Amino acid sequence: MLDDINDGTRWMIEQGYADPDKVCIMGGSYGGYAALQAPVKEQGLYKCSVAFAPVTDVGALLWHARKFIGDKMYRHYIRNDELSYDDMSPSENMDKIDFPVLLVHGTEDRRVEFDQGQDFAKKMKREKKDITFLKFEEGDHFLSRQEHRVAFLKAVEKFLAKHLGGEVH
Repeated sequence: MLDDINDGTRWMIEQGYADPDKVCIMGGSYGGYAALQAPVKEQGLYKCSVAFAPVTDVGALLWHARKFIGDKMYRHYIRNDELSYDDMSPSENMDKIDFPVLLVHGTEDRRVEFDQGQDFAKKMKREKKDITFLKFEEGDHFLSRQEHRVAFLKAVEKFLAKHLGGEVH
């Protein structure tokens, strides 16, 4: 799927639908993972990334999932004979993260543990990478609270204006 996202992005640039200097990727949950890992796979394609409740460490996700029924399905779905869990994990590819990141995570997320986002943000800061981390106290996986949705959208607007320059459409 990450290759499809990158192929689609390149196609939109080639067709003139997207300005290559103003392409930012954004998503939540799996989309948040994709917003971090797609640019890792194709460096230079995206100018920034916005990730909400992302999986940042595939191995940790599977470790957490073992507590639940159906965890073997995750392992089968995620398994890749060519890539290790580290290869698939944004947190283990810091050397390839050369783009600013806005990462948002709720402390009460039951799908993707809050530690995924928090640990990633700490690692980014240690590596002196450009990270903005928003922690939503009592926030869940779905931005269920209105104040979290509003804060998220305001943060995205500010982040895009800063990293893509000028007015954001």
